[in-house]
Amino acid sequence: MQNDKESKNDRNFYVDHLIRGYYSANFNYDRSIMTVAGGALTVFVVFIDKMVDMDSVQCFPLMKFSWILFALSLAVIIFRHYSGVKAHEKALKQLDKGKEKKNEPTGGKWNKISEYCLFTSCILVSFGFILAAIFIYKNI
Repeated sequence: MQNDKESKNDRNFYVDHLIRGYYSANFNYDRSIMTVAGGALTVFVVFIDKMVDMDSVQCFPLMKFSWILFALSLAVIIFRHYSGVKAHEKALKQLDKGKEKKNEPTGGKWNKISEYCLFTSCILVSFGFILAAIFIYKNI
């Protein structure tokens, strides 16, 4: 009996550790994307202000599209926070009911939306950097 109790306590400690690590990693990822996208916008604006002659700028649409991608990335991360909260609310409701639908993941559709937002924000920032790099290359 004692071994069963210790085994359950060890398992509960391990599961708790995994859950905390998961949330910490997600928080740090979100913060990193927000920092990178916001910083890229700031650096890009300063670069254009100080280094580019707006009368002779080349590939102006690249600059606009990169800004749009950076801004969309920030918006997606903000929406991800909202969807994450909704996923937690759904998971708590599932837990309170003591059952989960067999075909529905913990957190329901909000969990999936949150996962898509993680991937989407990374893609948006990456393409924003690519467009910004091309714009800078063409205008130096």
